[in-house]
Amino acid sequence: MSAARAELPGWVAPPRVGVRWRNPWMLELKAVRNSHSGRWFAARAAVVCMLSCVGILSSAATADEEPLEPQVVASGTADVTIAATTAAFSIDIDSLAASAAEASAESTRLTKAVSSSLRTAGLSHGEVDESLLTVTPRWEYDQATQRQKRTGYQATTLIQIETDRLDRLGAYIDAALSAGATQISAISFSAKNSDEARRQALAQAVSQARADAETVARAGGGTLGQLLLLTMEPQGAPRRVEFNPVPLMAARSLAGEERPNIIPSRIKVSASVVGRWRFVPSGAAR
Repeated sequence: MSAARAELPGWVAPPRVGVRWRNPWMLELKAVRNSHSGRWFAARAAVVCMLSCVGILSSAATADEEPLEPQVVASGTADVTIAATTAAFSIDIDSLAASAAEASAESTRLTKAVSSSLRTAGLSHGEVDESLLTVTPRWEYDQATQRQKRTGYQATTLIQIETDRLDRLGAYIDAALSAGATQISAISFSAKNSDEARRQALAQAVSQARADAETVARAGGGTLGQLLLLTMEPQGAPRRVEFNPVPLMAARSLAGEERPNIIPSRIKVSASVVGRWRFVPSGAAR
């Protein structure tokens, strides 16, 4: 305000209004004393706001919602069986000795003998996936001292094999066990063409889901309309066939006998889908 305007006769300055919050729901407006007239202008207004945001949004959503159209939801699952193309297994070679060096040396000697026997049976270098040597101490509980006592060391060599020549599995196992291998692990079979089999299973699963949905629609007094949504359910890896481990005692019993004949079972590839279609009542346009 300028000084010249304040001196005009008969002019009274308006009250200055201050604003302050007392609580989240009460807004208080209080007039401040007019310095020119000497009079007090007081005004108080209280407004209580009890609006619920959730209630407003819910009411708006309800008002804008359209009636849900009838739908049919159905799922389908299909399996496609294919032949195995690859086999993977591991060969364990264990040796015990009083010292770690002796155990490691003995395991190395046996590993060379097993590797030589496998090459004689026709195993190529490319079929050997990995070879690993570990040496660990062996402990036993001593009743006299009431403490653990080290009794020696165990060296273990693990040779992992992966091959496409499934007809040679029996020969490989026989060669390894005959040369001193301790145990053959479970044999895991897989198929390289599982992607194509999975696509075939998906197509069959969709057909099954649609056939079920059409049956439900007819039973409900209508027909199946437009496809609204179609999703694939997550599936694990193709189920593989496993061959039980062959322990050392079994290897000795095989000496002089016919080689084990391993025939892998076929592999099952599964797929699942879920579809949603519009339900069209009888007499209504699709």
